[in-house]
Amino acid sequence: MASYTALEPSSLSSLGVPVPTFSGSSASFFATSTFLYALLFSAIVMAAFYRYVTAGVIRMQSSENAIRQSNEIIKKVTLGLLGVFSLFLILFTVNKGLVTGDVGLSGLKAGRGTITPAVPVTTPVSTSRGSYEDRVKSHRAVVARLTPSNIHTNRGDAPCSESQFNERRPSCTSLAYLPEEAIQMILKINADCRCTVVITGGTEPGHTTHGEGKRAFDLRLGGARGDPNNTDPLYVFIKGRAINKLGASGNCFERYLWNTFTFCDEKPPSNPPPTWAPHFHVY
Repeated sequence: MASYTALEPSSLSSLGVPVPTFSGSSASFFATSTFLYALLFSAIVMAAFYRYVTAGVIRMQSSENAIRQSNEIIKKVTLGLLGVFSLFLILFTVNKGLVTGDVGLSGLKAGRGTITPAVPVTTPVSTSRGSYEDRVKSHRAVVARLTPSNIHTNRGDAPCSESQFNERRPSCTSLAYLPEEAIQMILKINADCRCTVVITGGTEPGHTTHGEGKRAFDLRLGGARGDPNNTDPLYVFIKGRAINKLGASGNCFERYLWNTFTFCDEKPPSNPPPTWAPHFHVY
């Protein structure tokens, strides 16, 4: 139930304006506008009355200048009152709603039962660093995001062991603290390519450009190294979708740009480990 209590009820009574009350019903725009109109017109009448009295006092001096000044005040006040009341009539004629309080606000009222359900939002994986247990938790959270799309690591989604995080080139693939933009890119590749996506490099140690909180990752490629006619489905897909070929570099046979990510057909290092295999280095 809505209610209204005037903070200064005596000031309204002295002006002859009834104290508005909304108890027992919701406050309406009409009730509010009526109160404001009454208050404004009362103030205008009181101000006009004061000026008329002032003109009368000046006129009592019985001088030519006083009479002229008095007449000027009476003329201005009278014209002012006529203008105010004429404005009221004009508003009532042109737009009755402005005077009656019906300005169509009811059309903005939200109907019950018409609220559109909110679209579920996937909570991004935390990128805060912590203990080994925190790393494992973050890795498994990313795996849980990718598994429904049949996306896995080349290590069967297993996290790196605690000791492997201290190795120079651990034989593990970690997805701990992989940024949300990288996760979304992997999901998009899988959805658009409709091919097998295997992550061979993540945020584990042993890379120069990978790391926790960095968006770089590696994706397995089939076929021969550096073959521009590679028939691997992922290679064909990226080559066909790329908006630009950036050319070869010191570490890449070729680089393709797609969706703000660069796909590098990476060259093998000078002393590749036994587990090294052709892949796209994505960054």
